[in-house]
Amino acid sequence: MKKLILSAVALMCFIGAANSAEITLTTEDYKPYNFMTGDKITGIGADQVFELMKRADVPYKAEMMQWSRAIGLAEKDANTCVFTASHSTERDKRFAWVEPLFVDRTLLIRKAGSAIAPKSVEEAKGYRIGTQAKDYTGGSAQVGRLPDHRSCE
Repeated sequence: MKKLILSAVALMCFIGAANSAEITLTTEDYKPYNFMTGDKITGIGADQVFELMKRADVPYKAEMMQWSRAIGLAEKDANTCVFTASHSTERDKRFAWVEPLFVDRTLLIRKAGSAIAPKSVEEAKGYRIGTQAKDYTGGSAQVGRLPDHRSCE
């Protein structure tokens, strides 16, 4: 599948304008990138983002929440940022981006034991595709323009 860039502090507000204000960093539970260990957000994405904020000497607080809520808050509040997010065509002009953090790829998966076994995006076009609500794969350009996919709320 097509490789996608995941951003460091995707949807990042402009740090220059926010140096004096505390930034709210939001993310979702999305192992191995971001997850809770006790009461602390950790993971390969979270650890790198927090280190970037520390080195930039920018005050922040971090919260884990549902992805659609995190995106919605970032759209409304210039001091709210979302990480770790994929930079998609649909999201490109809606946010300022700090990237890349790492490179990932999108996969199609199926239920164990299913006879459905497409070998290419072209073969997968005959099936219904589901994605996480508000996920970057919800944009048809990100899933090879597969028809009839939907975000699962």
